[in-house]
Amino acid sequence: MSELVVALDIGTTKVCTLVAEAQAGQGIKLLGVGTVPCGGLRRGAVVDMARTVEAISASVDMAGTAAGVEIQSVLVGITGEHIASLNARGVAAVLSPEREVRRADVERVLESARLIVLPPDREIVHVLPRYFTLDGQEGIKNPVGMCGTRLEVDTHIVTGASALLRNVTACVEKAGLAIEELILEPMASGEAVLLPAERELGVALLDIGGGTTDIALFRQGEICHSGVVPVGGELVTRDVAAFLRTSLEEAERIKCASGCAQPEALSPEETLPYVLLGSDGQGQAARRELAEVIEARCVEQMQLVRKELLRSNLFDALPAGVVLCGGGALLPGLVPLTEKVLGMPVRLGCVRAASAQAAGLAPPSFATAFGLIQWGAKRVTPKQTRRPRGILARLSALLPQRRSA
Repeated sequence: MSELVVALDIGTTKVCTLVAEAQAGQGIKLLGVGTVPCGGLRRGAVVDMARTVEAISASVDMAGTAAGVEIQSVLVGITGEHIASLNARGVAAVLSPEREVRRADVERVLESARLIVLPPDREIVHVLPRYFTLDGQEGIKNPVGMCGTRLEVDTHIVTGASALLRNVTACVEKAGLAIEELILEPMASGEAVLLPAERELGVALLDIGGGTTDIALFRQGEICHSGVVPVGGELVTRDVAAFLRTSLEEAERIKCASGCAQPEALSPEETLPYVLLGSDGQGQAARRELAEVIEARCVEQMQLVRKELLRSNLFDALPAGVVLCGGGALLPGLVPLTEKVLGMPVRLGCVRAASAQAAGLAPPSFATAFGLIQWGAKRVTPKQTRRPRGILARLSALLPQRRSA
């Protein structure tokens, strides 16, 4: 049995669509890729709907043509500084006469965890079970079939601003697509780049995009904190443009080709040419001075990350350190800079799946898109050919073999 899974990663600088065939028990077969520039978002929020819809349509058409399929529905990654999270607990009685936990009991206890007070302008995106407790026995991953009378669940709840979420969904729908599920991007990225041992020990995932840095903390295999820092690679590009007095396009080119966050590793004599703003003339800049500008912004970014990690009260509970992914993670020198600011081990996270590596999708910039594919592929089992809906159906697919919450 197999099912078509389509991932749509709508970023500040690009839209990426992946089409894959998820084969039950056989893994993922990539069929098509579509990546196009996007200038319709800022810090994860839609600021130009027409440009965003155009980029989504172009990306989906490119991927669909490559795969030879017509795409009708997608899994959509979401981010933005409006995203927030909290941990909540739900309680329910086991109702069967035999006191055996059934899926209906699991559904009721998860629904009870959703009963939290939210402002009218916010809504729940995810209710993710971390672990269950049955009659005082904690740490249960899947209680179905066990016996008891009182079932409890500890969950991680992700919320977002209703208006900003609707703007994203409206763009997708205007592109002629149905949304199967909205998925927090760092959770999807974690599927693609984290090791099971890192999740178990305690690890922080930093997904550095164009407009934001998404944070997800994992302990004992489950997500326990998520947040967003409103600083990404786009601000570095703007700093480069202001320093050189050049266009944003030229600044992005220079950043990607010659940027570095470690100025002490560069020679003071090394220079680089660039096109001056408003003319065809060329300027010359010391690469080390440019690196100092980039370093200053990256230090600020990681100091904000450090504050978010401290706010989670889990800063000292991350023995596996930090994993960087996203397009912004490719900046040379960022790994040692992050180690210095955060004071913990840091590594660059590439997509680990063999199918992604064979297709050239191993770089950290594809972590979210391929993670969305893996998220959707987990729903495909030998007994089903269509993806189930709702919390209970997702739980039934995830709990027996879960690696993340």
